[in-house]
Amino acid sequence: EIIIKGKLAGKGAKARKVRVWGGYLKKVGDPARLVDYAKVPAETRWGVIGVRVRIVHPDTRFPDEITIPEIRVEENEGEGAQGNEQ
Repeated sequence: EIIIKGKLAGKGAKARKVRVWGGYLKKVGDPARLVDYAKVPAETRWGVIGVRVRIVHPDTRFPDEITIPEIRVEENEGEGAQGNEQ
């Protein structure tokens, strides 16, 4: 996620905020410590803007991810045939 705040255009423009993001990103709680964060002011010709960046590395595993394993059901054909003979 990249957030840019401030006067982004030329003379006479108003301050605004632009946010660009993609994917799943935790911002609060204990899993937020797995997200890298940086905040830096940048000086442009028209003034100072703030830039914030949050990065989640591709190999990060959040603790709230749930994986459900497939359940294999085995049927015994021999037991079913013996029960019908009586």
